[in-house]
Amino acid sequence: MIGWDEIIEGGLSKTATVMWWRSWAKNAPSKTTGQGNPIIFTPNGQFYLDYQEDKNSVANIYNYDPMSEIQNAEMQPLVLGVQGNVWCEWIPSRERMQYMAIPRLLLSPNWVGAILHRKTGMHLPGVLPTNLNASTL
Repeated sequence: MIGWDEIIEGGLSKTATVMWWRSWAKNAPSKTTGQGNPIIFTPNGQFYLDYQEDKNSVANIYNYDPMSEIQNAEMQPLVLGVQGNVWCEWIPSRERMQYMAIPRLLLSPNWVGAILHRKTGMHLPGVLPTNLNASTL
């Protein structure tokens, strides 16, 4: 089973994977991994791509380190990754959704590379072609 972090409140089964979205539920990542359950990070403050972008949006994604939420290093392998969400009920058109989400989505591979480099010193080759044309998106 996979569920939003509210499933912690009812008690986790041994097979549950938690999607942590509520940034204000600070103990959810440690509670999840402390019970041996995997977790996917999708904190609303950084990875809800339908939220209105502001001057801090890109920096908040780029500087976010999900491993900092897990105090016990032995539990870090339970972190399966991150997910960006786009909830479209308040977005009036596909074009507006693309305008809001694509710049932050394009950051994601670079973000993963930055985290990898900070942790291991390893560099990833460029993932976006240098001649990317916005009309092909």
